[in-house]
Amino acid sequence: MNVPPYWMLRQYWPVYSWMIERLIQLEQFHPDAQLTSWYRGERHNADVGGNPFSQHLLGFAFDLTAKNPPGLAATAQGLGFVAVQEPSHVHLQSFPAGTIPHSVFSGQRRT
Repeated sequence: MNVPPYWMLRQYWPVYSWMIERLIQLEQFHPDAQLTSWYRGERHNADVGGNPFSQHLLGFAFDLTAKNPPGLAATAQGLGFVAVQEPSHVHLQSFPAGTIPHSVFSGQRRT
């Protein structure tokens, strides 16, 4: 699992702080939950078939597995995440899909 690069951590710390606090709260209700994905660079995102505007590219999304995926998704939504139950995991993101302008993604791409 990758964490966002340092420059991104500094730039978006308020969002990450909010996300991590809620992830800790989520763990209290679902101690078996396993974090499997956080930040993805462009290449990794493409390799896993991720959306080119995935919030993983900004570090604004997590993927988790758990014994009770529907319960995990419901708890996460109650904590303020947008939760999408996928076949193999629960995808959590900080903002509804399409609310982050595409220009933000292109502005964050660094080599």
